[in-house]
Amino acid sequence: MVGNDHGRGQAEDLWFLMHHSDHPVRRRALTATCYLDDSGTEEQSTVVVIGGLMLDRAAFMLFDQRWRKMTHNHRIESLHLTDFVRPYGKHIGMRRELKIALFTEAARIINSRKNYSISVSLDHAKYKQAVPVQIYRQALGPYGAAFIAAALLNSQIATTNGYPDRVAYLIDKTTPSVSEQIVMAHSLIRASEKSLGLLRTAVLAFESDVQNTALQGSDAVAWSARRKHSGDGLNNEFAPLKEIFRERFAADGKKMQPHIHYSMRDDAPEKLMALLAAKGAELSKEARALLAKGDKH
Repeated sequence: MVGNDHGRGQAEDLWFLMHHSDHPVRRRALTATCYLDDSGTEEQSTVVVIGGLMLDRAAFMLFDQRWRKMTHNHRIESLHLTDFVRPYGKHIGMRRELKIALFTEAARIINSRKNYSISVSLDHAKYKQAVPVQIYRQALGPYGAAFIAAALLNSQIATTNGYPDRVAYLIDKTTPSVSEQIVMAHSLIRASEKSLGLLRTAVLAFESDVQNTALQGSDAVAWSARRKHSGDGLNNEFAPLKEIFRERFAADGKKMQPHIHYSMRDDAPEKLMALLAAKGAELSKEARALLAKGDKH
């Protein structure tokens, strides 16, 4: 049965993995997690996007319950948007009206449970031209660069809104080389924050989106954001996913559970190279050591 005690237990276990304790004081600084997935990081893509959901504990538990019920009712194991894209997606044969119903429900769950959603895009060709090939392939590819921008954006949002808490990150599990780049990007952010005396970025972990519903929601956010910002658009059966980006307002006029997008500036690679020059060798060793011990740090 979907949403039963076993499912809730798995969700609780994942939360404790990220936050280590349910004690109200000891885990006070780790109250929210940003779940992120990528879209378009293959070399032939024109736009690279990283995107996902910001969820606190209560929101995660409710999201997990509703998402599992949705996938159960639609008779799919998990939701990945590429599975619905021709010519190779395994669900391309699903009837159009069923796809519309599924994507409508997915967007509704995302919008009703998220604290906010986030996406960062970069021009792949410009980034590749601006970064030395060794750095691009071994130290900081587009996914790592976009992760840094997403973490900085989350920090800015927290500062603007007066949130004192730090943000943990759960990333869809990927290849070892990309995981190493993400760990190093995370270490660069932490080192930069430490030098400024403002720590916003907490722990980082990796998990498969097959098991994690919030990462499936993040896949929907990242994939939809790439379609939106690459010019491919969200048309036909994918049109309901536009709701993820629609602005909504509370009675007092404030934005409610918004989507926040940032397009990386053309001078971003130059700034990242300067940061790598200062800290890269040291943090690359740290990244490899952390991955050798396990995914979480």
